[in-house]
Amino acid sequence: MTIGRTTQARARIQPRGNCVEALADLDTSERQRLQHSVALAAGLAPPKQGTTPTVRAAEVGQSLAGLRLGESQTYLNLTLFPLIGEGEAASGYLLLDEALDRQLVRVTEVSKDGSIPEIALENTSAESVLLVDGDELVGAKQNRVLNLSILVAGGKRLIIPVSCVERRRWAYRSPEFQAAKRSLFSRARARKAQSVSDALRTRGDRRANQSQVWACVAEKADHLGVQSETLAMSDIYVDRAAQLDTFVRAFRPVPAQRGAVVAVGGKVVGVELFDAASAFSRYLEKLVRAYALDAIERAPGQLPAPPERDARAFLDLVAATHGERFKALGEGEDIRLTGQSIAGGALATGGRLAHLAAFVVDEPGSGISRPAASAPAAGRYATRPNAATQPPEATRPSTPEHRESPAAGAPASVVEGAVRFFQQCRSLSRVLVGWFESRMRRA
Repeated sequence: MTIGRTTQARARIQPRGNCVEALADLDTSERQRLQHSVALAAGLAPPKQGTTPTVRAAEVGQSLAGLRLGESQTYLNLTLFPLIGEGEAASGYLLLDEALDRQLVRVTEVSKDGSIPEIALENTSAESVLLVDGDELVGAKQNRVLNLSILVAGGKRLIIPVSCVERRRWAYRSPEFQAAKRSLFSRARARKAQSVSDALRTRGDRRANQSQVWACVAEKADHLGVQSETLAMSDIYVDRAAQLDTFVRAFRPVPAQRGAVVAVGGKVVGVELFDAASAFSRYLEKLVRAYALDAIERAPGQLPAPPERDARAFLDLVAATHGERFKALGEGEDIRLTGQSIAGGALATGGRLAHLAAFVVDEPGSGISRPAASAPAAGRYATRPNAATQPPEATRPSTPEHRESPAAGAPASVVEGAVRFFQQCRSLSRVLVGWFESRMRRA
């Protein structure tokens, strides 16, 4: 069945200057049905009326409208619905892992001293290279993950926004970064996507909430009982490698598959889409590992796959989610998705989506209970590095961005603490505005 049939049938294309915008003309009842369906599928409280903005990114709706769902594949509590459709015969770019393996790019710290939220990438080849949101790079002074997807043209050098996933190391292990063949696990990636969108909207940068990323990694390791001297996400993947391998072996790409809708524990939680089947087939193993790391935390057992209508409803909601455009760091435009219980982003170039990732995010008061990020148990993830095994460069820099509060989970800087404070104030203001509006309507 074709995806987005309802949205596509009701959409009207209207020229505006040199661009074309798809305006979702859903009536109120149809929009509420889509929101209600995906909320129930994700285990969230149904959103209130009037919370879905109009569509502003034509490429998202158009890309999803041309797809159909394939037969679902399930292993234990993880389900993938293949997204099948005509795309580019070849991707026209290399994925970062491939470019690193072929030594076509160099990824280093931005300087000898380094900076936690950014790294430098130089594309020494004539080919374009796609950096996929969430991918991990290891080595240099500490392991990082990419904050969003970026297409780097041949011969270009860019400063790349990243987040640290190895909190207790700040010492060179290698002069350059290497590919890790894995990605940030999906629940943390959803929260990172949300904070990057907030940063672009409010500050004009692409930094994630670093304290939140550290808390997600610490929570994951603590729940899975993983020990790590440097508080590294890589140690979690290594510790559970055998278990994750069984998930990887259970999923195979099908012909013309360009993406997948993913469900964990019978609930739809995200979607990943590329413009070419060749790119997705190379990325599939990494995708499975990332979602499987969340699946094994939820006591995996054989569960029935969610109904196909839940996957369709989620895609319809993503297509109808508000998309804000920003000039990309590399080629094309960043499209940040922000909506009720939805977060994610897409990279548009040449009138099409090179990559799209969207997730269900936990909202306060949604009725869903997630384990809170607590201080890890002593002797497990909280283990301090052994000074005897650390090189001299491991001494903490005095710059503010590397200072840590003695309290577990505290903001890494005064700036981050202030940002979190104002975010809480903004949430409170929304509640107050809603209360005053309801009082005015009653009057």
